Amino acid sequence: MHNAQCEGAAGAPGGAVETFGVRRVVERMSTTDAHGSLSRAVRARDYIRTHTGEPLSVAAVAKKLCCSTRMLQKSYKAVYGITVRDDIAEARLEKAKRLLAETKTPVGEIPELVGFESPLHSARHFKARTGMSMSDWRRQHQASAAGTQAGLWREALASSPGRGDPCPALRARRSSPAIP
Repeated sequence: MHNAQCEGAAGAPGGAVETFGVRRVVERMSTTDAHGSLSRAVRARDYIRTHTGEPLSVAAVAKKLCCSTRMLQKSYKAVYGITVRDDIAEARLEKAKRLLAETKTPVGEIPELVGFESPLHSARHFKARTGMSMSDWRRQHQASAAGTQAGLWREALASSPGRGDPCPALRARRSSPAIP
């Protein structure tokens, strides 16, 4: 009987195709929906960026997005060209750089604040990616930021009409005679 059905499907008289009880074919969204991959990857990146200081793993991010780790990894790699794990490490590194440059938080506390598991691991990762230690990076970038701010302030003062006067309009009002 099975052979007859198979033969009938292939060479049924009158061109009829036997469907064996299948009413319709439903395609999975994951195979046809490129936008779903984009949306999933963008939501994952947003989650990673906003939760950098917390313990993050690919599995935790996938669970938060209600998808499998494989689906998340595949979508993320297709959209961003890097793995979720590498992007978590990169987000932590960027947050550490920002904290080093913009705050006076002790270097020893930064790894914990950005979610690294151990200070030793974070120090190795930081040096491998930047070519310098956290302390050296802080010295270089805080000095350059201070120099840039001081240079901008000097430029603003030099270009103002009162030369060194932060508010020439106020000075002009004070020196003008009172109107009766």
